[in-house]
Formats: sequence, structure tokens, C-alpha cells
Amino acid sequence: MPRVEKIIAENLNLTIEDVVEGLLQASGTKGKIPTDVGEILGYLNLKQLSFDFMKELDFVPEITEKRDIRAVLSYHDRIIATHRLLHKNQTIFSTLHEIGHFVLPEHVEKFYLCSAEDLSFFTKLRLEGEANKLAANLIFQIDHFAIEANSFPLGCNVVTDLAIKYGTSFEATARRYVEQHSQPCALVVYDKVEKHVEGLEFDELPGFRVQYTITSKSFSENFFTKVLEEEIVPGKSSVYEAYRKLDVTQTVENKMSITIVGKGESIFDSQLFTNGYKVFRLIYPEK
Repeated sequence: MPRVEKIIAENLNLTIEDVVEGLLQASGTKGKIPTDVGEILGYLNLKQLSFDFMKELDFVPEITEKRDIRAVLSYHDRIIATHRLLHKNQTIFSTLHEIGHFVLPEHVEKFYLCSAEDLSFFTKLRLEGEANKLAANLIFQIDHFAIEANSFPLGCNVVTDLAIKYGTSFEATARRYVEQHSQPCALVVYDKVEKHVEGLEFDELPGFRVQYTITSKSFSENFFTKVLEEEIVPGKSSVYEAYRKLDVTQTVENKMSITIVGKGESIFDSQLFTNGYKVFRLIYPEK
């Protein structure tokens, strides 16, 4: 039995963090930033290849919408196939996601001893979430990122600097930064919407909406967990001021008034930056 499969078979109670720690140590990538995906693939005796899924991969089931697939794991062939059109950061994350399915004990059983029809929707959802968690922990090397992030003063410039250092997307880095920060802070992510909004003229600018909110533990305990409503109008909202910036290192700073249920109106400091597609707002208690 190959070494990796033997480890999995003999340690079915391993946590995701245990598996990540073991992979980083065994592959010689622990503490080396950015994480070398090639070293991990080599240790596992896996190959990563890029294809046009619509034209080149016959083993992808015809019933599957191939255009929506980013990566596929052929377990017995020890091949991870990623879509040729993925951005470099997407290819890295998708590859590590499939590595999660390859090494996590229960995934081997569920994915390769059961047919797709045997898995419930909630089981699939849980397994995909676990593979995502393993991929993120490999990229950010468990708590290595958090220790480094917390060693600097709170700010968007830390997010952009660490994204470049760790070779990750600005959005993934910002999420991890806030989720694992020791200080109270929140991240509001604004996504583009259709321009045509009744009664508003955008002058060729896109519309924006609050897509989601992420908070640190201390922030959610003391303030709120989600921004429910926000007026985002050109000329009034700092979201547009940030969107006009062409460089992710150019941040916009301002005060933000937020009404908290049961507590009334509170003023927070905020910093915004954009990656050209979305706008990110870091919120923290007024200094």
C-alpha cells in the first residue's frame, strides 16, 4: 500500500489541521512562503495538468456542466486536471482543493467507493467545505498567516502586502485576515450589479451591492455580524471613490455610521480598496 494511502487508512480520526500540518512537514514546505504546490504534488505522487474541459476531457460525465468545472481529480490515475482558462491563483486553490479530496480520509471512501447518486446534497456540501478548508490552510499554513498578520497595525495595506507575499487573491486574503484577527474588525465585500437601476444614473459606472460581511470573533461579540443595508450611490458613497482607484495599494479612509440593533447608531473607522472587480471595506471601532 502506498505511503499516503497507508497513513490515511491507519488514521481515520485525523483533523483537517492534522492533515495539513503533516503535509507541510512531510513535503518540506512548512514555513516556506508562498506554499510550493509542486512540492506537495510531488510528495503525493500526483500530477496537475491543464485542459479545456469542454473539448479535451472525455472522462468528465456528459451530464455534468463542464463549463462550470474548475478542477477534476482522477484518483486512480493520480491526476488533477484544472481548467486551462483559470487565473494562476484559481489554479493553485483548485489544485489544493482536489488534494483535499485525495488525502482527507472520509473523502476517499465517499467519492470513490460510492456513486454520485449515493451522496446526499448535505454530504456533498460538507465534503466540498472540508476540501476548501484544507486548501486554505495549506495556502496560509494554518496559523502562520494569522501570526504574521497580527504583528502589524490593522489596515488594508497589510492585506494587499500579504496577498502578494502568499500568492493569494486579495479577496481570499482579506477574508482570512479578518477571520483570524485578534482585534475587532469586519470586512464588507461589495459586488457589481447591473447598471440599470430605476431612478439612478451611473454615468457608465457599475452599480454595487453588499455581497457579504465577514467579522473577527471579537467584533461579532461586541457589535454585529452583517451589514444589512447601505446606500451605495455615485457621488455619495465612498465605495465609488475606492472603485476609481487603479492601484490596490491606494486606500480610501473615512468614517461610517452604522445602526446596530438594540444599540442604536455607532461610528466606525473604515478603509476601502478595490481589485478592479469588487470593492473591500475594512471596518473597525472608531479610534
